[in-house]
Amino acid sequence: MSSSPLTKLTEQEYLALDRAAEIRSEFLDGEMFAKSGASPRHIFLHANLVAEIHAALRGRECRVGGPDFRVRVSATGMYAYPDLVVICGKVLLMDAHQDILLNPAIIFGLVPIFETTG
Repeated sequence: MSSSPLTKLTEQEYLALDRAAEIRSEFLDGEMFAKSGASPRHIFLHANLVAEIHAALRGRECRVGGPDFRVRVSATGMYAYPDLVVICGKVLLMDAHQDILLNPAIIFGLVPIFETTG
């Protein structure tokens, strides 16, 4: 019994699908990965991290962006929606759609280790 090979997407195919979709997906090595919703703990952690990073950047030519900003990681070709991104200097965007950041200084992805109730 043989399995059919996985068809890989091109970056252009991914971008067309993601831009038309109601949910966000990330992209790496020809595969799309749907983003899941955030837990209350994740939301509170994100808000606190944004506040701390914003305060630390005061007086510098840097800004904080949120999870709705698609970023292209040039070293890997990955497209991601980081939880938080720091942009210093001029914002460089990829194409006429103006929806892909090319020059993040720092990206943060919050990964919950466990959730507790109560």
